[in-house]
Amino acid sequence: MFLKHHYKLFLSIALLIIFFFISRPYYQYVLDPDGACYAAIAEQYAAGEIYNAINGLWSPLHSWLIIPFIKLGIRTTDAFKLSNLIWAIGILILLYVYFQKRKIERELLNGILIASLPILSYYIWYELAADLLFAFLLLM
Repeated sequence: MFLKHHYKLFLSIALLIIFFFISRPYYQYVLDPDGACYAAIAEQYAAGEIYNAINGLWSPLHSWLIIPFIKLGIRTTDAFKLSNLIWAIGILILLYVYFQKRKIERELLNGILIASLPILSYYIWYELAADLLFAFLLLM
């Protein structure tokens, strides 16, 4: 029953996940300068070098959230992209809940969910750190 009423949300999440894994070989080496710094900070935190990781430019929250992935042996850039996928799924859910509460037309809601997929995909691959997390926190 739950799946029947919310199938567009599940469909959009499934499409995002499928696109993530299909497009990974093409975007696995994309790295922005800020993301490289976030990755270096996360690696220092994971290695226990807390004093070297502290800086005045970048917020440590996303780097802290990546530490378990790094400890599991996942490459740092892949860990950030995987966390971006998680935040993007969270954003889709929050958009869905928000527009459900506003009682907008179902066709418009479906259009918003589908139209947000390319935007979220862009941020998953090209903005390595903090942007999707920040958007998720703003939408909460």
